[in-house]
Parts: sequence; C-alpha cells; structure tokens
Amino acid sequence: MRPFRKLSILLFISILTTSSYSENPCGVMIPSSDTTNWGIGFIKMNFKDIIKGSTVIGNKECYVGNGEIAFNTVTKHAIVPHDYLFFCDYSTILLKVLEIKNTKYKICTQTVEGGIWVEFDEFSAKGLQFDTYISMIEKFKNFIPYNINEKTVRNVNVGVNLYNSCLNLRNEPNPNGEIITCLKNNLGDDPQHTTTHLQIQEVKDGWAYVIARILIYDKEKADHPDECATLVIREFRGFVKLIGKNGIPNIWYATSSY
Repeated sequence: MRPFRKLSILLFISILTTSSYSENPCGVMIPSSDTTNWGIGFIKMNFKDIIKGSTVIGNKECYVGNGEIAFNTVTKHAIVPHDYLFFCDYSTILLKVLEIKNTKYKICTQTVEGGIWVEFDEFSAKGLQFDTYISMIEKFKNFIPYNINEKTVRNVNVGVNLYNSCLNLRNEPNPNGEIITCLKNNLGDDPQHTTTHLQIQEVKDGWAYVIARILIYDKEKADHPDECATLVIREFRGFVKLIGKNGIPNIWYATSSY
C-alpha cells in the first residue's frame, strides 16, 4: 500500500472525493457515479481482450476491445463508460450484460443503438465467463485475484455504493430486521471525513454479514510513511442487503490504479 507522506487534511479529503480514475492510496471505496442500468450481470475481462460480435440492429460484424468497438479499420466508436465498470484496477473491467438470448449476450447498449450481440463461445474461448454481482461478492468477499487467470489474491476494501443515502445495517438478514445503524458512503460530507470499510464475513440469500469499521482522519499518523492516516473509531456487525431495487449493488469494491 502506498504511503501518505505528511498528508494534510485537505489532501486526504481531495483524494477521497475525486473520481475513481485517480490514485487511491488507502483503498477507500468511493460510490460509483454510474446509476444507469447495470444489467443482469457481467463478463470480467482484460481491457485489451478482443471479442467478435454483431449489432442488434442491422447485424453488422464488429470487434469489441481496447476500449472501443471497431466495425472496420476506419470506423470505430469508443465504448461509453456506462457500458462497463472498472474492477479494482484499471486493466480489468466488468463488461455489463443487459440480456441473454439463446446463446448470445447483449452488451454495449449505451455505445451502439440496440447494443451488440456476442456468442457465448467468443468469451469462453478466452477463458471468460458470465457472472452476477451477487455471485461475485459471494465468491470473493474481500479477496480478489490480481488478474483474471491468476490465483494470487489481495484484500480489497469494500464500501457503501449509495450516492444519496446511507445503507441500513440490520441485526438479521431481513428487510424488517432492526436497524443497528445506517452506514455512510465515503464522499466526505462531514468535517472529520468519516469513512466506512466493510469486511464481508458471509453471503447468503442476497444478504451479507459484515464487520463495518468506521474510520476518521488521524493527524498523528500523517507523518508516518508506512501508514494510512486513518483511525478506527467504531465497529459494528450486522447484515446488509446486497442489491438495491434498481439492480445496482449496495456495496462494492474500491478501485485503485496499482
């Protein structure tokens, strides 16, 4: 983990409130600004993987990869960011799948009118497969493989993926369960810049049992090069619902560029 060297409060806040494309030395999870349709799941792939597909409208052959859709050597369209999600780093993406029909996935509906159909075999030939957001969280919890085909894992912080509200932490995995507290996102809307890190213990039936640690900026740690300038001030345990009514995960992974 990269150090904070003589970090000021202002710098700390600015790091946490920038977009997910910036450096994130302490792995703080900033809620995704993408509130569009996340689809029914995704294909996890390297940014440079190239797959062949065809347009839903007109059945035109195309190739998807390297951040663009190419119809020939001349006609290319940059993939709209809302058609994919960065996942823990900037070389791995989750390509949103909006629909499955017969043996095809529909992708890139924001980039191309109607979207792109891709055969299952196109992905499986490269060792890539469809997954859902719930199954990914259940499978990995906080421990994510470095790359798609590698077994080495790293501990990635998880946070509240809600922009305009907090997330209810309940005493049981039930929408009628008692609310222990409402967990804030990490957008820096208070003077101490309280942040929330979630450690996933168990996932079952659409709920996660988590340890929620609440942290604040710690001025005394700012001058220590090997530590992040944060201090745990509170800890809760309870259940959170994984997916919201809009189909977007209520909790999600921090993105950093290393």
